[in-house]
Amino acid sequence: MNILFVDMHNKFRSKIAEAIFKKLAGDKIGAKSCGLVLDFMRPFVCQNVHIALNELGYRIDNEQPRHLYRHDFEWADKIFITMKEFPSDVFKGVEEKVEIWQIESADEMEKEKIRRITKEIEEKVKELVKDLDS
Repeated sequence: MNILFVDMHNKFRSKIAEAIFKKLAGDKIGAKSCGLVLDFMRPFVCQNVHIALNELGYRIDNEQPRHLYRHDFEWADKIFITMKEFPSDVFKGVEEKVEIWQIESADEMEKEKIRRITKEIEEKVKELVKDLDS
């Protein structure tokens, strides 16, 4: 089983979901994250995301944003879009693999909002891991 987490830039929600999933599910299920459009002006995960994850006991292994490619659709058994208003036409032909988590965005300086969103993603990932284990 392979899980793909996708958001717009692969610097926030999808990175958080991947980090939490990898710790909770271990190596028994493949997981990676990517973004539709990479932000070359700021190609990093902001410090407040790292802080929010560290407070919950998680860490991002690879901070480098990764672009979404067509072969990712073939690799993934399940695709989780971790944001609101993602262009759904990107996933034509693999709609049955896609689940959308309507998670809001946050500015990198909104520390408390990032904490709240991180906890929301943690709950969704815990539920996903529980469902995969059953």
